[in-house]
Amino acid sequence: MTQILRGNIIHAPKMGELSILEHGYMVLEDGVIQGVYPQRPEGLEQAALRDYGDRLLMLHEGKVVLDRAGQEKQDTQLDEVLKLFNEISVECGN
Repeated sequence: MTQILRGNIIHAPKMGELSILEHGYMVLEDGVIQGVYPQRPEGLEQAALRDYGDRLLMLHEGKVVLDRAGQEKQDTQLDEVLKLFNEISVECGN
């Protein structure tokens, strides 16, 4: 099942690098991330869309591991995000 998540997405475009795509779209197929895009990909108009609005999202293996909104989002520190990213990387053997 194809699913699209919309929000401010923290992703790793390449090993060891983190990036935030504001108001981006993440496409999942059966829970597996297929790609991250600045706009909703064409041809996926019928796919289920879950809009997280202005929330900050980080996913791992298709599951949300960080979801922050409002003041909590504003208070999120880069060190906190990097720590979580590093824990996941170690867990995956990277």
